[in-house]
Amino acid sequence: MKQNESPLINTTQACKMLGISAKTLRRWCRDGFISYYTTVGGHKRFSSKMLQEFLEENLVKSAGSRPFSCE
Repeated sequence: MKQNESPLINTTQACKMLGISAKTLRRWCRDGFISYYTTVGGHKRFSSKMLQEFLEENLVKSAGSRPFSCE
C-alpha cells in the first residue's frame, strides 16, 4: 500500500466506525451512499478515510452539544 492511501477496513469495522448495523451498511452501499471495494472473494472493503469524510459531510448537530448522524 502506498503511503498516501488510507487503510481498507472490513464490514464489521466500518459498522463500528459509522455506528450502524451491517444491514444498514449493505443498504447504503446498494443505494450508492457509501463507496466500497470488492475483494476477489466477494467481500466488501471500505476506505477509512472515505468513511471519515462521509461522517463529516453527513453529521447533523442536535440542539445539545452531542452530535448525531441521521439514517
